[in-house]
Amino acid sequence: MEWGARRRLPWWALIGAIVGLLVAVAAGGVLGFVLNRNVADVSRQALGRDLRLEDLSDELRFAVLNVKYRQYRLMFPRPTRDSVEDFDAAYRDLLSSIDRLEGLDVGEPDLEAPRLRGAARVYYSDLRPAISAYDSRPQRFASASERGLVRINRLELSSERLDRLAEGRARAALDVVDRTSRQSALILAVVQGGLVLVGAALAYGSVRVLGTVRESYSREREAREQTARSLRVRTDFLADASHELRTPLAILRGNAEVGLAMPGDCEHHELLEDILHEAGRLSRLVDDMLFIARTDSGAPPLQMAEVDVEDWLGTLVEPAGVLVAQRGASFRARLDARGRLRADRGRLDQAVLILVDNAANYSPKGSEVELTAHTWGSQLVVEVRDRGPGISREELPLIFERFYRSRGEGLRQGGAGLGLSIAKRIAEVHGGALRAESIPGEGTTMVLSLPLLGV
Repeated sequence: MEWGARRRLPWWALIGAIVGLLVAVAAGGVLGFVLNRNVADVSRQALGRDLRLEDLSDELRFAVLNVKYRQYRLMFPRPTRDSVEDFDAAYRDLLSSIDRLEGLDVGEPDLEAPRLRGAARVYYSDLRPAISAYDSRPQRFASASERGLVRINRLELSSERLDRLAEGRARAALDVVDRTSRQSALILAVVQGGLVLVGAALAYGSVRVLGTVRESYSREREAREQTARSLRVRTDFLADASHELRTPLAILRGNAEVGLAMPGDCEHHELLEDILHEAGRLSRLVDDMLFIARTDSGAPPLQMAEVDVEDWLGTLVEPAGVLVAQRGASFRARLDARGRLRADRGRLDQAVLILVDNAANYSPKGSEVELTAHTWGSQLVVEVRDRGPGISREELPLIFERFYRSRGEGLRQGGAGLGLSIAKRIAEVHGGALRAESIPGEGTTMVLSLPLLGV
């Protein structure tokens, strides 16, 4: 087993082998493509030039032989009107055949179209006048006929040479096509073999990759389930602890209130006030922890109803002003929003007052905390602005994390670090969002946006 594990092909070697095979197959395919292009070019060359040259050389031989035959008809027994017309027509056919050779690269000067055309014209220009003068000068016709036969025989030899040359070129071109086709077939076979190897390698690699993915998925699922279990345990613990703490805290507060309500001076009056105050803080912390536990479990405790925005915002002015005044800052509200929300009004109060309290906590004494509200499209936008020390760019993404405490200067009263996290969660369960904008040294603005109804 250990030896087999050592001999197992590493995944990077497998990928390298597949890439190498793909490169080889691609190179073979490119070479095959080039050869196929060569075959096509050679084929076009053979069909467009060499085979055409062979056809035209055959046509030229026939035209020369036809002229030669028509000359014999003139000579035996004697020229007639019909035989002269046939001779002229055969000569014109010969010139047409030579013209069709024009532009083809024969490769031998003696067989080029201009040379053949010149020989044909010398032949005709010498014989044709003698034919017309046959009746008056038969001896001239006889001499011209003998010279014409010599010249037409030369043309016949030239046409035979041209025909042999064309046949040789056509055979050579077809041999090249055949040889290139065989090479292309061989390369195609090699490429197909390479594709088979690549397919096998890919199949093997796919099996290994799927195995790795399945294993990774199993580990991820196990980790996810473990995380879910841990989160559930933590949520259950927070919920249970919150429930368990509520009763003794209620008893503690009740006893302190009873002690403070007793007639006469009590020597423990200040102590009872401190107990009542701290019990109140602990009760609020327990409520916050219970809210977080329920939102983590996906069932936040909300009592949804339609809320009039103007009326709701108006009820926030007084408690917000009290919170700010307790911190020694001034408060200003500019509320210019209308519309309706579907929300848990108590939770929205909690979110906004958390933001106001946080702003007052960071504001220097005598500075101003501003609460503004306006509508933007289908959104209600509530902003809380302070003139505190601001938040650095590095710290800004962290302020909404649970139990996070800012390191900025100017903080006068501590907290558990849950306020902004709870405010953000309240915004999100209402379909809205909460973000922070801050300039160090100038202050921070918390922006709460909520969706309006029927907009």
